[in-house]
Amino acid sequence: MDIKQSKLISLSEIDNLTISDIWELYKQYINPGTKDLYSAFSFGNDVFIKAEGMYVFTKDGKKILDFTGGKGVLNHGDNHPDIIATRLKFQNESKMEVHKLVFSPYTAVLSHNIAALLPSDLNKCFFPNSGGEA
Repeated sequence: MDIKQSKLISLSEIDNLTISDIWELYKQYINPGTKDLYSAFSFGNDVFIKAEGMYVFTKDGKKILDFTGGKGVLNHGDNHPDIIATRLKFQNESKMEVHKLVFSPYTAVLSHNIAALLPSDLNKCFFPNSGGEA
């Protein structure tokens, strides 16, 4: 695929990207060092197209156990049917996303439920955007 900076790439075009196209996008728009680091590993030559449960799948048909858990932050697997169904219901009902600057009933209830599962002295929650705040 000939990638031009001024042209937007559509979701349907993503499926046609080669690993070389992806490397070039990383070099230009993310970090050349990341491209060098990831491509040094065997998985750095694969294009991943699907994730399901504890497996990821490559464009050329490899099924690989994903033991990374989203680099330690997402331990629920990939595309779990219960999570997808809940997410679609939430979306179809136009629910408001969890918001950091207004009261969210979802954040309030999640905090309660987490506290209910933990020892009584662990009863406060903090929901950061990323591991940096944690």
